[in-house]
Amino acid sequence: MKKVKFLAMMLAAGMFAACSDALEDSGMDNGGGNNTPATGEGYVKVAINMPTTNGAVTKADDSNILDDGLEDEYAVSSGIIVFFKDAKGAQGAEPTDPDANAKFVKAYTLEGLTQQDDQTDDQISTRVTSTTEAPLVEDDEQLYALVILNPNVAVVSVNQTTGVLTVGGTNLAVGTSTLATLQSKLQNQTLTDYTGANYNAFMMVNAPLSTLAGNVDLTDAKAKTLVPVTVYETEEAAEADTDPARIYVERIVAKVTLTGFTYNNSEYTKVATVSTSVPDGDDESVYNGDVIELTGWTLNVTNNSTKLVRDVTGFSSTDWLNTANSNNASRFVGTNTIAMAGNKTYYRIYWAIDGNYTGDNTTVATDFTTYTNTNQPATWEEDAEHDAESHPLYCLENTMDYNQQVENRTTSVLLKTEYRVKFYDNETPSARDFFICGTAPIKYPVNDITVPSSDPAQTIKGIANHVKETAFGSTSAPDLQLKDDADGGIYESAAEMKDLFKISESTELTDEQAETIWNAIGTIKYYKSGVSYYYAALIRHFNDTEAVWNTGDTHSLNHLGRYGVVRNNWYEINVQSISGPGDPEIVTPGDESDDDTEGYIRAEINVLSWAKRQQGVDL
Repeated sequence: MKKVKFLAMMLAAGMFAACSDALEDSGMDNGGGNNTPATGEGYVKVAINMPTTNGAVTKADDSNILDDGLEDEYAVSSGIIVFFKDAKGAQGAEPTDPDANAKFVKAYTLEGLTQQDDQTDDQISTRVTSTTEAPLVEDDEQLYALVILNPNVAVVSVNQTTGVLTVGGTNLAVGTSTLATLQSKLQNQTLTDYTGANYNAFMMVNAPLSTLAGNVDLTDAKAKTLVPVTVYETEEAAEADTDPARIYVERIVAKVTLTGFTYNNSEYTKVATVSTSVPDGDDESVYNGDVIELTGWTLNVTNNSTKLVRDVTGFSSTDWLNTANSNNASRFVGTNTIAMAGNKTYYRIYWAIDGNYTGDNTTVATDFTTYTNTNQPATWEEDAEHDAESHPLYCLENTMDYNQQVENRTTSVLLKTEYRVKFYDNETPSARDFFICGTAPIKYPVNDITVPSSDPAQTIKGIANHVKETAFGSTSAPDLQLKDDADGGIYESAAEMKDLFKISESTELTDEQAETIWNAIGTIKYYKSGVSYYYAALIRHFNDTEAVWNTGDTHSLNHLGRYGVVRNNWYEINVQSISGPGDPEIVTPGDESDDDTEGYIRAEINVLSWAKRQQGVDL
């Protein structure tokens, strides 16, 4: 597989079309009445180019951040081409804002598409070339095209008899619907409708492009999604076009991979053992020598909605590109040239507005899929470091305004691990029950441990003894026991102390005893069989040089895009270090600011715009 330098899925310089007699009826009758397009037909020739992805540099210089990704991620089997038209200005001038004003005319199904590798352009992985029927327009009108590759009928379809496009169950109105209709929020979406059940049919649509590069004054920059095309009266005339319209497409989903763990075995198996030792450093650390084995990972707080076409409404000098407060506006625009027909050059845009962009906490439960201790994933991805690129997870785009960057609205990486603990220097770490009490980092075993005489310590008190002595004192301590049915988790109230401890098999703690324990100890974290969870990262989109955050800052336009996942971007989470146990249960994300969140993982995020974004984390 050819590797290039651009991760975002865009189709550039390729040609995309199909002869009219190869088109098939979808079997859906969505037309009739005012929804029936005009019948005048011509032909257009277009070049559709598959995207590559981008990586761990600033967006203002996206010359080294692109990657093809996996072959299945840019495979194409079918498509739809959708036409809009807009009135030209005086003396045949180009329409000023077709993305806002061009009206839907007709759509066609495209079949029998053949891809070719592109070995010359870093922005392109493969291309598709073809000629297709198109509606004829008047001399004072301009026709525009939008391509949808690998369409899933559950999301979008075309009635080949009428040419009416249906999106999310709603028909586009001929002569009325604009591009904004394709940027409406589609709720309760199924991820595999956009990736294919086997992750080999990724839906792609036109990528919005900037008229100016990120390294110049962006005051007059405009975003363009619809691509102007020339209509010919005959197929032969269209075929003879030597400079066809070039359409760049991008995948609708984002991609995440995980690295940073070291494999113990030389041969890879699906249930591979990956572990990373808690780093040395401070010799006083109670966690030195413990080992963490990754048993699974997943994405948390993932969007349940999406827009078919990326929405870049904020791409203007008064919003994203407002440079009055030095917010590095160039982060939103690349500098790598996208060649268009007519010797025009455009540039990639690196942000979006999703359907929940300015949502509130009352809709969190329906807007996102969020895993908690009582709502755990049905399955965990078990593969990670080994051939990490072949074991990605995908999700729908999830972006937010600068004042919405909070935990329960930010897509994150959640790790499930087996924390192997040891309690004296020469002990072999093992997965066992242990506790951490209050705010102190000290770990306690369930039972007393007798250590070798060669070890400096003579005994290490178990949790029951520690609680008895701390809460009651040695003379009045009840004979505490751990309850047999106690679950691993966080116990943070007097009432919950009664769920964790008992006096004997037949004697429960009294309310007074539970209150005494709670007042003396505080929160107790119970790690059962060493199960430990980490939020490895709240996924960052722009890095610290692009959207700088200083302690004490209040979120503003300067910080727009620090967090979030954008379609056709590849986020590589690289776990750099782990400094202690995570949590014994999956903690429900709250409404705390993303920039105030702390944990035991340190990670680096690299973003490839497939664009690839790499992020390192220390745990």
